[in-house]
Amino acid sequence: MLRIKAALVHLFLSVLVVGFVLFLMLFVWYADGFFKLLGGSDLIYIIAGVDVCLGPLLTLAVFNPAKKSLKLDLAVIGLLQVSALLYGAHVMFQSRPVFNVLEENVFKVTLASDFKDDAELQKASKDKWKSLSWTGPQLVAAVEPTDPKIKQEIVFAAGSGADWNVFPKLFVEYDSQRQVALKNAKLLAELKTLSAENRTSIEQFERQHSAQTYVYLPIVSGYVAMAAVLNANNADFIEILDVQLP
Repeated sequence: MLRIKAALVHLFLSVLVVGFVLFLMLFVWYADGFFKLLGGSDLIYIIAGVDVCLGPLLTLAVFNPAKKSLKLDLAVIGLLQVSALLYGAHVMFQSRPVFNVLEENVFKVTLASDFKDDAELQKASKDKWKSLSWTGPQLVAAVEPTDPKIKQEIVFAAGSGADWNVFPKLFVEYDSQRQVALKNAKLLAELKTLSAENRTSIEQFERQHSAQTYVYLPIVSGYVAMAAVLNANNADFIEILDVQLP
């Protein structure tokens, strides 16, 4: 009975700690659909498996008040759990989205890990873009450079997979590019015809929002693309929908 009680207490504490980390991920670092876009669920499964499931099960297996090495056993289990949790939280923090960048006809997500140091950040035209957000990505736009030297730098960087979204010196206020976004956007309703899953997701979105017209642009991170839903009147960024794109 004591063994089961100890495992349940361990489980309760583990759920509290993992729940706090999950709250940070879902509502602070990766809010508004970025969690799914960036594949955060894969790491959460690992963290939950180690901290919520494996830890209490190990406690259930080793707990015996008469055992001389009980404190050491529990300390080792706790150390393994804390190490796994800290590693997972560190990876998620380092990979958190810091900029959501409109590049003419697509949104591209910039991660904290895209910046090896702050040298590139300090070239931004505004102070608010010179530091990495802790509370979700900043919505900005990037415009094509006019300086030939910068153009050459961007072309060279593109060879290694970099794009405008990792060059803060190209950033401008999103407000200045709203009309560009609307010009390139397409009606969200058009995606309903691509699949039954699309129709279900979009109709659910429409039921949850006011009756007005919505458009979309692709939002991309790595090899994953979803739909960034915009208000068709003012290009306000509404939500990320996990739907099939053309």
